[in-house]
Formats: sequence, structure tokens, C-alpha cells
Amino acid sequence: MHNSILDPKSISCPICSSTTYKPIVYLDQGRVMQTCLACGLVFVTPSWTGAIAKDAFSDYQGWPEGISGGVSDRSNGLIQISQQIKKYVQVSNSNTPKLLDIGCADGEFFRLMETQGLLFESYGVEPDPKWNQHDYGNATVYHQLLHDCQFPNARFDVVTILDAFCYFPDPIVHIQEIMRILKPNGLFVFDIPGQLYLHLRGLIGRVLGMTRTHTFAAYPFYYSHKSIRVLLRDLSHKIEVVIIDRGTAQEHTLLEFAMLPYIQMIKQSSRLFTSLREASPKLIYVVRKL
Repeated sequence: MHNSILDPKSISCPICSSTTYKPIVYLDQGRVMQTCLACGLVFVTPSWTGAIAKDAFSDYQGWPEGISGGVSDRSNGLIQISQQIKKYVQVSNSNTPKLLDIGCADGEFFRLMETQGLLFESYGVEPDPKWNQHDYGNATVYHQLLHDCQFPNARFDVVTILDAFCYFPDPIVHIQEIMRILKPNGLFVFDIPGQLYLHLRGLIGRVLGMTRTHTFAAYPFYYSHKSIRVLLRDLSHKIEVVIIDRGTAQEHTLLEFAMLPYIQMIKQSSRLFTSLREASPKLIYVVRKL
């Protein structure tokens, strides 16, 4: 990423274009996390664009170690996602449906889909060069950014971005590209961390002396539900379901023990107040292209 002195008048939200924002976290190399006061998106400045992302992933060292950063167990959420996809496959007219997983890393999701008995023609996009020589079995993986792949229109039945949506540069441009390559009636599935949860996790984590308590320091974007709606508003779509997920396994025994009743509480309370979904560790979105 690049050092930059920003003119405050030049900053606008990459989702809703509002210039009403406030800085909330100051990172290294002159980067600042801003929160949009109009749609609730938290975004980095200087802007995380496709050109900067390509340069960053060529020698990727990771962001500061914040909440949601690092490698951890996501199996519970991946199983929930595979179950949602299975519902779609049961009504699909495709003989061999095509799945594209963007940010597929080591191909964990491909393997899980197979164990769930879901047979797809699997493709992946993974720009991080550490996976260039990885064996993905029957899956075809492209080691470049999505736009560089030049997929044809209406190529895929399902497109997933799992634990990587918040790294996606130029959000509006890339969402348009996903909808272009997705078949009519196809599914777009992605997950994001809940903003309210991150605040709570950071506060409790500091009290318990945990690592990874630096809130809003692991990704260039943190979405609110409102910002997701704004991001999708000009596209022909339907949000089928938003699933509250427990996220990764907790490093502290006390938090791990408390997670199940906490999730149940969020599920119950969010039926009355949908804004409380933001207290979920992960929110899984299942979006259908119309």
C-alpha cells in the first residue's frame, strides 16, 4: 500500500459516494479507516482499488493483525453455505452446475462440497501467489484478479466469496462483474463480519488479554447491512436469506463456551430488531440473480 496525504474533500464512500464520514482507526503507512455516516461502510483510505490490490497480492504480507485476520476454523459456516447451495441445486435445471469460488485459498470449500455430496464443475480465483503451485484436484483455479479472468457472460450457476468479500477491491465494479458472469436465477453467496460484534469482541478481548483485538484493522472494507443493500441496489437481485453464523472458533475458552447461547440470543432478538444481526460474528448472504 502507498503513503498518501489525502485532501479530505477528495474522500467519498466507494459504495454510496457520500462525502460525510469520520476517521475511526489510524493504521501504518498513512492508511486511515473511515466510516461512512450515510451507509455505514467502513473503508480504508487511500482507496483499496484493483491496481493497488494486484500490487499488494504480488508480495502479500497481510494487514495489521486485527479481528477477523489470520487463519482459523470456518467449517461450521462453510457447512451452512453448502446447505444453502444444496437447496438451489435441487431445483436447478443444470446437469453439471458450475461453481466459482473467489478467494479460494487452498480449496477447502471445494473439498467440503464434495463431502456434502454436491457435485459441481468447480473453478476458483486466487490472486495470492503462495497458492500458485497448490494442487486443487479436479478444480480449475486462476491465479489472478477476477477481471483478468475474462469469463464469458452467464458462465456460473453459483459464485461464492467466503471470508474474502471484505478484501474485494472496487466493490461496485466487481459486483457488476459477478452478476455478469452469473446465470439468471443463479446464486451469489458471501459472508461478512458484523460491525457491532467487532466492537464487542475488541472490548471483551482486551479485558481477557486476548490477541487480535484491534478493531477494523484486518480488512480494507467492513460492510453494514445498509451498505450491502446500497451496493446491490442497481442490480436485478433478491436477497433470499441472511444467516447468522458463529464465525471462526474462538481462541479463548470462555468465549468459545459462551458462543452458542450468544448466537441463539442474537437469532431470537434479531427477529424483532433486524439491526441486531450486526452483533453476529458472521453474516452469510444468499443473493439470487433475477
